Amino acid sequence: MNNWKGFYMKAIFLLLCLIFAITGCQTSTIQKASPKSELNQSNAKQNVNFKPTLSTESVRIANKVKGVDDSIAVVIDKDISVALKVTGFDRFRLKNIKKEVHQQINKGISGPYTIHITTDKKLYKSLETLHQELIKENKTPNHLIKHFKQINEDMHG
Repeated sequence: MNNWKGFYMKAIFLLLCLIFAITGCQTSTIQKASPKSELNQSNAKQNVNFKPTLSTESVRIANKVKGVDDSIAVVIDKDISVALKVTGFDRFRLKNIKKEVHQQINKGISGPYTIHITTDKKLYKSLETLHQELIKENKTPNHLIKHFKQINEDMHG
């Protein structure tokens, strides 16, 4: 019985050593890849293109849709992100309202834009904050792009 106990202890020890070795290799790979990601981040800073006029136009179009009380929009490069405030009984028609806003923005703004729409209150506030930061330009564009992409991911998740 003691022989089996020793065998299991050695097997567990070897397994743990193997796991630590594999994990250690992955960490060094990530560290080696970071200079490339820094280059990509510096390129991202140069390619940022906040479009305040299209943001304003998107808000104007969204606010015309019946059931939308207020909206906020941010347009960066080829992404249009719109957050809607819908209250009262109109909350029962969220799917239809979002669909109509999407169609109206698609008709009203020409170009190959990807349109993201949400009615989530937390995302509305995040998009509103991002919009204000973009107008003020207090933060680095890279940080704002990261925030913008996170909001878009949250809209779909």
